[in-house]
Amino acid sequence: MDASDPKRRANSAASHIPAPKGSHRHHWSYEEEHWKDVIILPIAEHCKVHRYTIYDKEHLQYRTVHGVLLDSRELAEKYYAIVLTIEDGIYSELQKLF
Repeated sequence: MDASDPKRRANSAASHIPAPKGSHRHHWSYEEEHWKDVIILPIAEHCKVHRYTIYDKEHLQYRTVHGVLLDSRELAEKYYAIVLTIEDGIYSELQKLF
C-alpha cells in the first residue's frame, strides 16, 4: 500500500484511538469522513467479520457476502452482529436478512 492509499491513511488517522489488548480497530468505511470512525472488535471477531465481507474499492466500503453495500455504520454493525452469531460457513443465515 502506498501513502495515498485510503486504508493506510485511515489506519494512520485512527491509530490514536485506544483498543484494548486482544482487540482491533475495524474501519467499516474508508471514506475520508469516516477515518476516525472505527468499531473495536476482539481479534477473532474482527477476522470473522472480514471473512463475511467483501471490500468494494470503488465505494471504499464493504459489502455483505450477497453484495449489499454496508454504507452506514448502523447497517455495518447490524450485519456484523448477525455474522458473529452464525456458525462459520453457514451462509443461509445471512440470506434471511439482506
